[in-house]
Amino acid sequence: MDRIAARGGVSLRHLGGGRSGEGGRDGVARFFSGASAGAFWLLGLAGAVVTLWQSLRGRWEGRKLALASMLIKLFHIQNYIVLFLGAMFLFAIPMVPVLIWVVDVLTIFLSGLVGLAAVFRCRVEGRLSNRTAVVNGILQFLFCVDIFSAIWVYRNTKEAFLS
Repeated sequence: MDRIAARGGVSLRHLGGGRSGEGGRDGVARFFSGASAGAFWLLGLAGAVVTLWQSLRGRWEGRKLALASMLIKLFHIQNYIVLFLGAMFLFAIPMVPVLIWVVDVLTIFLSGLVGLAAVFRCRVEGRLSNRTAVVNGILQFLFCVDIFSAIWVYRNTKEAFLS
């Protein structure tokens, strides 16, 4: 029973559309299903919130948080490229661009929380002025600009305290 879907030319058997025992999803595909992706995102959210909380309590040094934020945002560049190319090639399939946009927003939100923790800690330590901290705190949540902001915060907090 190898029917081809009218849209996209995808075999229904490989999507689990055949009879029992034909094709279907294997263990790896089940592990990375939508429910587990949501669980991974919630785990990332918990980590970002704990990092922000620890920053507020003074458990992290601002410079180290700025480095972590910068590395997270730099590692996300390759994911954004893949998502952008995926959106270009799969634009004709309904809901794919919306799903890719949602993934982008959720990713920027998680990395933005870590960036906000770094900016806040650097401000408390006197490494950033109030105005600079507010501007960079906002920029941590904006697409593309967040990467430049993270690099700027890291590079400009390596010097001695501003006091």
